Amino acid sequence: MLPANIADFLLMASPKAMKDLGDDFVRKPVGTGPYRFVEWVTGERLVAEAVDQHWTGGPWVERVVWRSITEPAARVTALRTGDADLIANVPPAQAPVPEKSPAGREAIRALLEDQSGR
Repeated sequence: MLPANIADFLLMASPKAMKDLGDDFVRKPVGTGPYRFVEWVTGERLVAEAVDQHWTGGPWVERVVWRSITEPAARVTALRTGDADLIANVPPAQAPVPEKSPAGREAIRALLEDQSGR
């Protein structure tokens, strides 16, 4: 029986990158996507930047920073204060908060525009 998503098991990797990076290969990803890896600070952040002249035309977000904010209240506060544009795992009791913050409204607007084929 095949897994539901075979891509989870059949990942392609650059042999040159694997050889050049050695043990660091898993901490310095190499690929063909619209973003290039910039930085990974364990337990703190992962940073990626848009690739200039990517074959897909490139993403509309130039720089993406994924931060590890484990405390739910701290995530919501980061969204409210504009320190974060999007958050995951919003506590149910705080679900209306993203729509009330300026950053949350802007993120929701941008997502809706992108989905409408702007």
